[in-house]
Amino acid sequence: ETAHNEAWEILVENRDVLDNLVLELLEKETLGKEEIAEIFAPIVKRPARPAWTGSSRRTPSTRPPVLSPKELQLTHGAHGAVGANGTQPSQVSVDKTPQAEQPESSPEDRGDS
Repeated sequence: ETAHNEAWEILVENRDVLDNLVLELLEKETLGKEEIAEIFAPIVKRPARPAWTGSSRRTPSTRPPVLSPKELQLTHGAHGAVGANGTQPSQVSVDKTPQAEQPESSPEDRGDS
């Protein structure tokens, strides 16, 4: 809720700048980098906030970011086989004990007629 309130305050504080942006876009439809910079020049940035590190109800994930296909390829080339999202594939043991052969069922056994 705090983040929502902060966002609302920022929008209200900068309403004149946003209105000017709307008018320029209605007139020109497309704005260049310089035009955008000119429109947003009056905005005063707020001091940086500390990074959110969780709360008692929500804790940040310990999972790393998703790797792009290019990053996966680079990781794969440097470290050998790589599983999903750059993780090392899990070691899975395969039981190579032959199964007892089952007799093939006939259509009568399956109820096919």
